[in-house]
Amino acid sequence: MPNDMKPFRLDLILTRACPMACVYCHMGRRPSVMRKSVWRKSIELLLKEEGPLELQLMGGEPLVEYDLVREILTCAAAAAVRKGKPLSLGVTTNGLLLTAARARELGGLGCRVMLSFDGDEGVQTAQRVSRAGGGKSWEMLRRNLSRLVLSKTPFFVNIVVTPESAGRLSKGAAFLLGQGVRAFQISYALGVFWDEKLLDILEIEMRRTYRLADAARPPAEVFNRRNEAEPVLLSPQHVVDTDGQLYVGTSIVLEHLWPALHASFRGGSISGMKRLPGRRASPRDQLRLLRDAPMSGAARKTMINNLAVGKRIKSFWKNEVIKAPGSNYRARLNIESVAGGR
Repeated sequence: MPNDMKPFRLDLILTRACPMACVYCHMGRRPSVMRKSVWRKSIELLLKEEGPLELQLMGGEPLVEYDLVREILTCAAAAAVRKGKPLSLGVTTNGLLLTAARARELGGLGCRVMLSFDGDEGVQTAQRVSRAGGGKSWEMLRRNLSRLVLSKTPFFVNIVVTPESAGRLSKGAAFLLGQGVRAFQISYALGVFWDEKLLDILEIEMRRTYRLADAARPPAEVFNRRNEAEPVLLSPQHVVDTDGQLYVGTSIVLEHLWPALHASFRGGSISGMKRLPGRRASPRDQLRLLRDAPMSGAARKTMINNLAVGKRIKSFWKNEVIKAPGSNYRARLNIESVAGGR
């Protein structure tokens, strides 16, 4: 087996319930929770794959079903040990239900947390709206972020950038760095049209952001420098929905916006599967599905735009200097002003 194989990841949608209504999420909300037979079968199929493996628990908001999260993590880790498979565990959360005790326990279970947090208060409250309403969610999220940092549980922050928030990316990153975040990735919103002016702004802000990360002490890691997920729409991501349906591709958050595309990524029920498509699935397969999906002219135009955005973002990260640039960047970028005058 080649020792340079990239990790193969399987995502489980444990529940469709979520206390937030993010502006860029078009995922359906249904009162459904993944059955034990589904997640056990999913783990079984994942552990048939070769090379480094990853299991990511998602939603909705998976911490709505925290006991289920704990049970799956425990069972998956034990199964991987029995089979001698290298398995990494992860949970994606918006942070609202992430108490100090849960943060510590997730770390104790060998789990890395992916925290969805889009920046400072202005961006966060505009993009990630609490369904309950009111103004308390921001303080709760900020407090839970601090708890996660103090817990020493491995985590990183996923920052979603929209056309409206592109110009505030570096300010949001500065806030997160000031809170103790030392690993994050930058994701652009899908299903919206990005024009050249917006992409120029996004590139400027990404450059400022990674230089802020390099200047932090200790320096922060920006995952975009080393991943190969772009264009995101061509990623053969494996996702098992609550009902046991497997989807190969990034479409779950576009379910209501582009239903035909989401349907084209459906690979069938895992109940009768002996193997996952696994590493055999390729970006070329995803391109064929994108090409053949019955979409309106406007939707197809946006989809093609999103592919072009991914290609441009991939080129950006490939061409950028990846080592710590040195102190001269602090003066050139006026980091103090970007960080809010600190």
